[in-house]
Amino acid sequence: MQSRIDRKNEEIDLLKIGLSGITKRYGFYTVHDFYKAYDSSKEVYVEYQGKVDKQEKVYGENAQELK
Repeated sequence: MQSRIDRKNEEIDLLKIGLSGITKRYGFYTVHDFYKAYDSSKEVYVEYQGKVDKQEKVYGENAQELK
């Protein structure tokens, strides 16, 4: 059982190294820096999408005709 745990821990370590390399190729110093940028951009995207949905309700094809 311990050998299976050790193998999985080694696998996790290799995946972490790979993730670190990927984020560095895209210009982030650390994985943490990537996640900070990702979280920030996700918040902005959700806000933007809400505005798009609101505009679609008012001006979209399915909007009721203004009288």
